[in-house]
Amino acid sequence: MKYLMVAFMAALAMHSTAGQDCIKELSILEMLEEAAVDYNVPREYTLCEKTIYRVQRLDHSYNGKANTGYTGIKLRPNVHIKCGDDGSSDGRCNIRDGDVQVDASNLFGVNDDLRNVTVQGLTFSRSTRYSLYANKPGNITFIDCYFQDNTKAEAPILADYFKPNSNQMLELNFIDCFFEDNRFYGKPAYPAIINANGPQNKIVVASSQFKNNDMTYNNTDKDKLSFLIETSGPLELYENCFEDNLVGVANVASWYRESPSTFGNWGGNSNGPKCGYMASYETDTQYRLNTPRCFGFESNKCQAFGTDSPSLSPSAAPTSSPSESPSASPTLTGSMGPTVSSAPSMSPSVSGAPSSSPSDHPSSTPTESPTLSAAPSAAPSSSPSASPTTTPYPTVSPTVSAAPSASPSSAPSASPSSAPTEGSGATTSAMFNVGILSISLIVVTMACM
Repeated sequence: MKYLMVAFMAALAMHSTAGQDCIKELSILEMLEEAAVDYNVPREYTLCEKTIYRVQRLDHSYNGKANTGYTGIKLRPNVHIKCGDDGSSDGRCNIRDGDVQVDASNLFGVNDDLRNVTVQGLTFSRSTRYSLYANKPGNITFIDCYFQDNTKAEAPILADYFKPNSNQMLELNFIDCFFEDNRFYGKPAYPAIINANGPQNKIVVASSQFKNNDMTYNNTDKDKLSFLIETSGPLELYENCFEDNLVGVANVASWYRESPSTFGNWGGNSNGPKCGYMASYETDTQYRLNTPRCFGFESNKCQAFGTDSPSLSPSAAPTSSPSESPSASPTLTGSMGPTVSSAPSMSPSVSGAPSSSPSDHPSSTPTESPTLSAAPSAAPSSSPSASPTTTPYPTVSPTVSAAPSASPSSAPSASPSSAPTEGSGATTSAMFNVGILSISLIVVTMACM
Protein backbone atom coordinates (compact mmCIF):
# COMPACT_ATOMS: atom_id res chain seq x y z
CA MET A 1 0.00 0.00 0.00
CA LYS A 2 2.88 2.35 0.85
CA TYR A 3 4.47 1.78 -2.57
CA LEU A 4 1.18 2.47 -4.38
CA MET A 5 0.74 5.72 -2.45
CA VAL A 6 4.23 6.93 -3.45
CA ALA A 7 3.51 6.11 -7.10
CA PHE A 8 0.10 7.77 -6.98
CA MET A 9 1.48 11.01 -5.49
CA ALA A 10 4.32 11.04 -8.01
CA ALA A 11 1.86 10.61 -10.88
CA LEU A 12 -0.21 13.56 -9.67
CA ALA A 13 2.85 15.78 -9.47
CA MET A 14 4.17 15.07 -12.97
CA HIS A 15 3.38 16.70 -16.29
CA SER A 16 3.40 14.93 -19.63
CA THR A 17 5.80 16.36 -22.23
CA ALA A 18 6.51 15.39 -25.80
CA GLY A 19 9.01 12.72 -24.78
CA GLN A 20 8.22 11.66 -21.25
CA ASP A 21 6.72 12.79 -17.98
CA CYS A 22 8.45 15.65 -16.22
CA ILE A 23 8.69 16.49 -12.53
CA LYS A 24 7.05 19.78 -11.58
CA GLU A 25 8.00 19.82 -7.86
CA LEU A 26 11.40 19.19 -6.27
CA SER A 27 9.71 17.47 -3.34
CA ILE A 28 8.54 14.75 -5.75
CA LEU A 29 12.09 14.34 -7.05
CA GLU A 30 13.25 13.77 -3.48
CA MET A 31 10.39 11.32 -2.87
CA LEU A 32 11.40 9.25 -5.89
CA GLU A 33 15.06 9.29 -4.85
CA GLU A 34 14.29 8.19 -1.31
CA ALA A 35 12.22 5.33 -2.72
CA ALA A 36 14.98 4.13 -5.06
CA VAL A 37 15.98 0.55 -4.21
CA ASP A 38 19.58 0.58 -5.45
CA TYR A 39 21.67 3.73 -5.93
CA ASN A 40 24.18 1.73 -7.99
CA VAL A 41 21.58 1.63 -10.78
CA PRO A 42 21.64 4.79 -12.98
CA ARG A 43 18.53 6.94 -12.68
CA GLU A 44 17.37 9.83 -14.87
CA TYR A 45 14.87 12.55 -13.97
CA THR A 46 13.43 15.24 -16.23
CA LEU A 47 12.35 18.61 -14.85
CA CYS A 48 9.59 20.55 -16.59
CA GLU A 49 10.59 23.26 -19.03
CA LYS A 50 9.60 26.89 -18.39
CA THR A 51 9.21 26.15 -14.68
CA ILE A 52 10.52 28.00 -11.63
CA TYR A 53 11.43 25.71 -8.72
CA ARG A 54 11.66 27.78 -5.55
CA VAL A 55 13.95 26.62 -2.76
CA GLN A 56 13.08 27.63 0.79
CA ARG A 57 15.27 28.96 3.55
CA LEU A 58 16.61 26.61 6.20
CA ASP A 59 15.05 26.23 9.59
CA HIS A 60 17.57 25.21 12.24
CA SER A 61 17.02 23.90 15.73
CA TYR A 62 19.26 25.05 18.55
CA ASN A 63 21.62 22.08 18.15
CA GLY A 64 22.37 23.18 14.59
CA LYS A 65 20.67 20.33 12.72
CA ALA A 66 18.45 21.14 9.77
CA ASN A 67 14.80 20.74 10.63
CA THR A 68 12.26 21.63 7.98
CA GLY A 69 11.86 23.95 5.05
CA TYR A 70 14.34 22.35 2.62
CA THR A 71 13.09 21.70 -0.90
CA GLY A 72 16.33 21.74 -2.88
CA ILE A 73 18.00 18.96 -4.86
CA LYS A 74 19.80 16.27 -2.84
CA LEU A 75 22.39 14.45 -4.91
CA ARG A 76 23.04 10.72 -4.67
CA PRO A 77 25.25 8.39 -6.78
CA ASN A 78 24.50 7.59 -10.44
CA VAL A 79 21.81 10.22 -10.96
CA HIS A 80 21.19 12.38 -14.03
CA ILE A 81 18.92 15.41 -13.60
CA LYS A 82 18.10 17.39 -16.73
CA CYS A 83 15.84 20.16 -18.05
CA GLY A 84 13.34 18.87 -20.60
CA ASP A 85 13.82 15.92 -22.89
CA ASP A 86 16.98 17.29 -24.53
CA GLY A 87 18.62 18.65 -21.35
CA SER A 88 19.11 22.14 -22.77
CA SER A 89 19.31 25.38 -20.84
CA ASP A 90 16.93 26.79 -23.46
CA GLY A 91 14.20 24.91 -21.60
CA ARG A 92 14.47 27.42 -18.73
CA CYS A 93 14.25 25.14 -15.71
CA ASN A 94 15.06 27.71 -13.02
CA ILE A 95 16.15 26.68 -9.50
CA ARG A 96 15.61 29.94 -7.62
CA ASP A 97 16.14 31.37 -4.13
CA GLY A 98 16.87 29.40 -0.97
CA ASP A 99 19.89 28.56 1.15
CA VAL A 100 21.13 25.35 -0.52
CA GLN A 101 19.84 24.86 -4.04
CA VAL A 102 21.88 21.70 -4.68
CA ASP A 103 22.96 19.69 -1.66
CA ALA A 104 25.97 17.40 -2.17
CA SER A 105 26.79 17.18 1.52
CA ASN A 106 25.77 15.20 4.59
CA LEU A 107 23.96 18.24 5.95
CA PHE A 108 20.54 16.59 5.55
CA GLY A 109 21.52 13.04 6.44
CA VAL A 110 22.42 11.79 2.93
CA ASN A 111 25.76 10.04 3.42
CA ASP A 112 26.13 8.39 0.01
CA ASP A 113 29.09 9.41 -2.11
CA LEU A 114 28.75 11.35 -5.35
CA ARG A 115 29.81 8.91 -8.06
CA ASN A 116 28.66 9.62 -11.61
CA VAL A 117 26.38 12.59 -10.97
CA THR A 118 25.26 14.79 -13.88
CA VAL A 119 23.19 17.98 -13.80
CA GLN A 120 22.25 19.26 -17.26
CA GLY A 121 20.56 22.38 -18.60
CA LEU A 122 19.46 23.89 -15.26
CA THR A 123 19.61 27.55 -14.24
CA PHE A 124 20.56 28.45 -10.66
CA SER A 125 19.76 31.98 -9.54
CA ARG A 126 19.33 34.22 -6.49
CA SER A 127 20.67 31.81 -3.87
CA THR A 128 20.98 33.20 -0.35
CA ARG A 129 23.80 30.86 0.69
CA TYR A 130 24.87 28.30 -1.91
CA SER A 131 23.83 27.22 -5.37
CA LEU A 132 25.97 24.15 -4.66
CA TYR A 133 27.41 22.96 -1.37
CA ALA A 134 29.52 19.77 -1.57
CA ASN A 135 31.59 18.07 1.12
CA LYS A 136 31.63 14.39 0.04
CA PRO A 137 33.93 12.50 -2.37
CA GLY A 138 32.92 11.71 -5.91
CA ASN A 139 32.43 13.56 -9.18
CA ILE A 140 29.67 15.97 -10.23
CA THR A 141 29.40 17.31 -13.77
CA PHE A 142 27.35 20.37 -14.70
CA ILE A 143 26.63 20.64 -18.43
CA ASP A 144 25.08 23.72 -20.09
CA CYS A 145 24.03 25.19 -16.75
CA TYR A 146 23.60 28.85 -15.78
CA PHE A 147 24.72 30.34 -12.47
CA GLN A 148 23.38 33.88 -12.48
CA ASP A 149 22.00 36.78 -10.45
CA ASN A 150 23.55 35.54 -7.22
CA THR A 151 23.96 38.84 -5.39
CA LYS A 152 23.31 37.70 -1.82
CA ALA A 153 25.11 34.35 -1.78
CA GLU A 154 27.79 33.55 0.76
CA ALA A 155 29.46 31.28 -1.80
CA PRO A 156 27.59 30.43 -4.99
CA ILE A 157 29.66 27.25 -5.39
CA LEU A 158 31.63 25.70 -2.53
CA ALA A 159 33.66 22.47 -2.70
CA ASP A 160 34.60 21.63 0.87
CA TYR A 161 35.60 17.94 1.09
CA PHE A 162 38.17 17.21 3.77
CA LYS A 163 39.21 13.83 5.13
CA PRO A 164 42.74 13.38 6.47
CA ASN A 165 44.65 10.24 5.48
CA SER A 166 42.28 9.58 2.57
CA ASN A 167 43.20 9.55 -1.12
CA GLN A 168 39.62 10.22 -2.20
CA MET A 169 38.76 13.42 -4.04
CA LEU A 170 35.76 15.59 -4.78
CA GLU A 171 35.78 16.69 -8.43
CA LEU A 172 33.48 19.38 -9.81
CA ASN A 173 33.28 19.72 -13.61
CA PHE A 174 31.65 22.65 -15.40
CA ILE A 175 31.27 22.09 -19.16
CA ASP A 176 29.63 24.65 -21.49
CA CYS A 177 28.35 26.59 -18.47
CA PHE A 178 27.57 30.28 -17.98
CA PHE A 179 28.42 32.43 -14.93
CA GLU A 180 26.72 35.77 -15.42
CA ASP A 181 25.61 38.82 -13.45
CA ASN A 182 26.82 37.56 -10.08
CA ARG A 183 28.00 40.01 -7.44
CA PHE A 184 29.98 39.87 -4.21
CA TYR A 185 27.60 40.11 -1.26
CA GLY A 186 30.03 41.54 1.26
CA LYS A 187 31.63 40.14 4.36
CA PRO A 188 31.58 37.45 5.54
CA ALA A 189 31.00 35.95 2.07
CA TYR A 190 33.61 33.97 0.15
CA PRO A 191 35.59 36.09 -2.34
CA ALA A 192 34.78 34.13 -5.53
CA ILE A 193 31.97 32.48 -7.48
CA ILE A 194 33.67 29.06 -7.48
CA ASN A 195 35.48 28.24 -4.24
CA ALA A 196 37.44 25.04 -3.54
CA ASN A 197 38.72 24.66 -0.02
CA GLY A 198 41.62 22.23 0.34
CA PRO A 199 43.77 19.90 -1.79
CA GLN A 200 41.10 17.16 -1.93
CA ASN A 201 38.81 19.37 -4.04
CA LYS A 202 39.45 19.46 -7.78
CA ILE A 203 37.89 22.01 -10.15
CA VAL A 204 37.63 21.56 -13.93
CA VAL A 205 36.08 24.32 -16.07
CA ALA A 206 35.95 23.95 -19.86
CA SER A 207 34.32 25.87 -22.70
CA SER A 208 32.45 28.11 -20.25
CA GLN A 209 31.80 31.82 -20.00
CA PHE A 210 32.21 34.30 -17.14
CA LYS A 211 30.49 37.57 -17.99
CA ASN A 212 29.35 40.74 -16.19
CA ASN A 213 30.31 39.55 -12.72
CA ASP A 214 31.36 42.07 -10.06
CA MET A 215 33.49 40.73 -7.21
CA THR A 216 34.63 44.20 -6.11
CA TYR A 217 31.21 45.47 -5.07
CA ASN A 218 31.01 46.04 -1.31
CA ASN A 219 34.38 44.27 -0.97
CA THR A 220 36.62 45.98 1.57
CA ASP A 221 39.44 43.47 0.87
CA LYS A 222 39.25 43.60 -2.91
CA ASP A 223 43.00 44.29 -3.22
CA LYS A 224 43.73 40.81 -1.80
CA LEU A 225 40.53 38.79 -1.95
CA SER A 226 38.52 39.30 -5.12
CA PHE A 227 38.35 36.60 -7.84
CA LEU A 228 35.97 34.59 -10.00
CA ILE A 229 37.62 31.24 -9.18
CA GLU A 230 39.62 30.57 -6.03
CA THR A 231 41.05 27.17 -5.13
CA SER A 232 43.64 25.48 -2.94
CA GLY A 233 43.24 22.20 -4.86
CA PRO A 234 43.97 20.91 -8.38
CA LEU A 235 42.68 23.17 -11.15
CA GLU A 236 42.11 22.66 -14.88
CA LEU A 237 40.87 25.45 -17.17
CA TYR A 238 40.36 24.89 -20.90
CA GLU A 239 39.10 27.35 -23.54
CA ASN A 240 37.04 29.55 -21.24
CA CYS A 241 36.03 33.14 -21.90
CA PHE A 242 36.23 35.96 -19.31
CA GLU A 243 34.44 39.09 -20.43
CA ASP A 244 33.45 42.37 -18.76
CA ASN A 245 34.12 41.19 -15.20
CA LEU A 246 35.28 43.29 -12.24
CA VAL A 247 37.85 41.64 -9.97
CA GLY A 248 40.19 43.17 -7.41
CA VAL A 249 43.20 40.88 -7.92
CA ALA A 250 42.78 38.40 -10.81
CA ASN A 251 40.12 36.32 -12.51
CA VAL A 252 41.60 33.14 -11.03
CA ALA A 253 43.57 32.50 -7.83
CA SER A 254 45.44 29.27 -7.08
CA TRP A 255 46.88 28.36 -3.68
CA TYR A 256 47.75 24.79 -4.68
CA ARG A 257 51.28 23.39 -4.53
CA GLU A 258 51.19 22.43 -8.23
CA SER A 259 50.67 24.69 -11.21
CA PRO A 260 47.19 24.59 -12.76
CA SER A 261 46.60 22.95 -16.12
CA THR A 262 45.37 25.74 -18.37
CA PHE A 263 44.98 26.21 -22.12
CA GLY A 264 43.21 28.47 -24.62
CA ASN A 265 41.59 30.86 -22.13
CA TRP A 266 40.63 34.34 -23.33
CA GLY A 267 39.86 37.61 -21.59
CA GLY A 268 38.10 40.71 -22.88
CA ASN A 269 37.84 43.76 -20.62
CA SER A 270 38.33 41.40 -17.70
CA ASN A 271 41.92 41.87 -16.58
CA GLY A 272 42.66 41.90 -12.88
CA PRO A 273 44.65 44.92 -11.62
CA LYS A 274 47.23 42.64 -9.99
CA CYS A 275 47.34 39.75 -12.50
CA GLY A 276 45.55 39.84 -15.82
CA TYR A 277 44.40 36.20 -15.83
CA MET A 278 45.67 34.16 -12.90
CA ALA A 279 47.44 34.76 -9.58
CA SER A 280 49.43 31.87 -8.11
CA TYR A 281 50.31 32.07 -4.42
CA GLU A 282 53.15 29.67 -3.74
CA THR A 283 54.26 30.90 -0.32
CA ASP A 284 52.80 32.66 2.67
CA THR A 285 55.10 35.60 1.97
CA GLN A 286 53.55 36.08 -1.46
CA TYR A 287 50.13 36.37 0.10
CA ARG A 288 51.26 38.62 2.93
CA LEU A 289 53.09 40.99 0.57
CA ASN A 290 50.47 40.54 -2.16
CA THR A 291 53.08 39.52 -4.72
CA PRO A 292 51.67 36.42 -6.47
CA ARG A 293 53.16 34.87 -9.58
CA CYS A 294 51.04 36.16 -12.47
CA PHE A 295 49.85 34.46 -15.64
CA GLY A 296 48.28 36.03 -18.72
CA PHE A 297 45.53 34.74 -20.99
CA GLU A 298 46.71 32.21 -23.57
CA SER A 299 44.30 32.98 -26.43
CA ASN A 300 43.52 36.13 -28.43
CA LYS A 301 39.92 35.07 -29.12
CA CYS A 302 37.05 33.35 -27.33
CA GLN A 303 37.01 29.63 -28.11
CA ALA A 304 34.20 28.56 -25.80
CA PHE A 305 31.41 26.40 -27.22
CA GLY A 306 33.53 25.41 -30.20
CA THR A 307 32.70 28.49 -32.27
CA ASP A 308 36.29 29.40 -33.05
CA SER A 309 38.04 26.07 -32.69
CA PRO A 310 40.35 25.19 -35.60
CA SER A 311 39.25 22.44 -37.96
CA LEU A 312 40.95 19.07 -38.07
CA SER A 313 41.73 19.24 -41.79
CA PRO A 314 42.33 21.92 -44.45
CA SER A 315 39.19 23.51 -45.86
CA ALA A 316 40.26 22.86 -49.45
CA ALA A 317 42.65 20.64 -51.36
CA PRO A 318 45.82 22.09 -52.88
CA THR A 319 45.24 23.67 -56.28
CA SER A 320 48.23 21.94 -57.86
CA SER A 321 50.53 19.04 -57.19
CA PRO A 322 54.10 19.73 -56.12
CA SER A 323 56.72 19.55 -58.86
CA GLU A 324 59.20 16.69 -58.87
CA SER A 325 62.19 19.01 -58.85
CA PRO A 326 62.84 22.24 -57.01
CA SER A 327 62.40 25.60 -58.69
CA ALA A 328 65.38 27.71 -59.54
CA SER A 329 65.03 29.69 -56.34
CA PRO A 330 63.57 28.25 -53.16
CA THR A 331 60.49 30.06 -51.88
CA LEU A 332 59.91 31.15 -48.31
CA THR A 333 56.68 29.16 -47.97
CA GLY A 334 56.71 25.64 -46.53
CA SER A 335 55.21 22.79 -48.56
CA MET A 336 52.51 21.99 -46.01
CA GLY A 337 51.57 23.51 -42.67
CA PRO A 338 51.21 21.31 -39.62
CA THR A 339 47.74 20.19 -38.71
CA VAL A 340 46.07 21.61 -35.64
CA SER A 341 44.30 19.42 -33.12
CA SER A 342 40.75 20.32 -32.20
CA ALA A 343 41.17 20.06 -28.48
CA PRO A 344 43.97 20.69 -25.97
CA SER A 345 45.95 17.85 -24.49
CA MET A 346 45.13 16.74 -20.99
CA SER A 347 48.07 18.60 -19.49
CA PRO A 348 49.09 21.58 -21.64
CA SER A 349 51.79 23.87 -20.47
CA VAL A 350 51.12 27.41 -19.36
CA SER A 351 52.67 30.23 -21.28
CA GLY A 352 55.04 32.00 -19.03
CA ALA A 353 54.75 29.35 -16.32
CA PRO A 354 57.67 28.92 -13.89
CA SER A 355 60.35 26.38 -14.80
CA SER A 356 59.94 24.52 -11.54
CA SER A 357 56.94 23.48 -9.51
CA PRO A 358 55.87 25.96 -6.88
CA SER A 359 56.79 25.30 -3.31
CA ASP A 360 54.23 24.22 -0.76
CA HIS A 361 51.57 26.77 -0.19
CA PRO A 362 51.43 28.72 3.02
CA SER A 363 51.68 26.80 6.25
CA SER A 364 50.04 29.30 8.56
CA THR A 365 46.43 28.72 7.56
CA PRO A 366 43.79 27.53 9.96
CA THR A 367 43.64 23.79 10.49
CA GLU A 368 39.91 23.65 10.21
CA SER A 369 37.46 24.01 7.33
CA PRO A 370 36.68 27.65 6.66
CA THR A 371 33.50 29.09 8.00
CA LEU A 372 31.97 32.35 6.85
CA SER A 373 33.23 34.55 9.72
CA ALA A 374 35.96 36.51 7.96
CA ALA A 375 38.46 36.54 5.16
CA PRO A 376 41.63 34.54 5.76
CA SER A 377 44.63 36.19 7.27
CA ALA A 378 46.97 33.93 5.39
CA ALA A 379 46.86 31.61 2.41
CA PRO A 380 45.52 28.13 3.08
CA SER A 381 47.89 25.23 3.63
CA SER A 382 47.94 22.15 1.43
CA SER A 383 46.97 19.65 4.08
CA PRO A 384 45.08 20.78 7.14
CA SER A 385 45.98 18.75 10.19
CA ALA A 386 42.52 18.60 11.64
CA SER A 387 38.91 19.00 10.73
CA PRO A 388 38.01 22.71 10.86
CA THR A 389 35.77 24.57 13.26
CA THR A 390 36.65 28.18 12.50
CA THR A 391 38.21 29.67 9.43
CA PRO A 392 38.72 32.88 7.61
CA TYR A 393 35.24 32.60 6.26
CA PRO A 394 31.70 32.98 7.54
CA THR A 395 30.65 31.15 10.67
CA VAL A 396 27.13 30.85 9.37
CA SER A 397 28.31 28.40 6.72
CA PRO A 398 27.81 24.71 7.54
CA THR A 399 31.00 22.89 8.47
CA VAL A 400 32.10 19.56 7.05
CA SER A 401 30.31 17.82 9.88
CA ALA A 402 26.82 16.46 9.40
CA ALA A 403 25.19 19.67 10.61
CA PRO A 404 25.83 23.42 10.44
CA SER A 405 27.27 25.07 13.51
CA ALA A 406 25.21 28.21 13.58
CA SER A 407 21.73 29.51 13.04
CA PRO A 408 20.87 31.49 9.92
CA SER A 409 20.75 35.24 10.05
CA SER A 410 17.14 35.48 9.04
CA ALA A 411 13.93 33.95 10.24
CA PRO A 412 13.04 30.57 8.77
CA SER A 413 10.39 30.24 6.13
CA ALA A 414 7.42 28.00 6.30
CA SER A 415 7.78 24.29 5.92
CA PRO A 416 7.59 22.85 2.40
CA SER A 417 4.13 22.10 1.03
CA SER A 418 4.82 18.42 0.76
CA ALA A 419 7.23 16.06 2.45
CA PRO A 420 8.95 12.96 1.07
CA THR A 421 7.17 9.67 1.62
CA GLU A 422 9.09 6.51 2.30
CA GLY A 423 8.92 3.51 0.03
CA SER A 424 10.57 1.54 -2.71
CA GLY A 425 10.73 3.00 -6.18
CA ALA A 426 12.05 3.00 -9.67
CA THR A 427 12.57 5.57 -12.36
CA THR A 428 10.21 8.47 -12.90
CA SER A 429 8.35 6.85 -15.78
CA ALA A 430 7.99 3.59 -13.87
CA MET A 431 6.51 5.51 -10.94
CA PHE A 432 3.89 7.03 -13.18
CA ASN A 433 2.85 3.62 -14.50
CA VAL A 434 2.60 2.17 -11.00
CA GLY A 435 0.39 5.12 -9.96
CA ILE A 436 -2.02 4.43 -12.83
CA LEU A 437 -1.98 0.71 -11.98
CA SER A 438 -2.88 1.51 -8.38
CA ILE A 439 -5.94 3.46 -9.48
CA SER A 440 -7.01 0.58 -11.72
CA LEU A 441 -6.70 -1.92 -8.87
CA ILE A 442 -8.87 0.28 -6.65
CA VAL A 443 -11.55 0.52 -9.35
CA VAL A 444 -11.51 -3.27 -9.90
CA THR A 445 -11.73 -3.93 -6.17
CA MET A 446 -14.73 -1.62 -5.75
CA ALA A 447 -16.42 -3.27 -8.74
CA CYS A 448 -15.98 -6.72 -7.21
CA MET A 449 -17.54 -5.53 -3.95
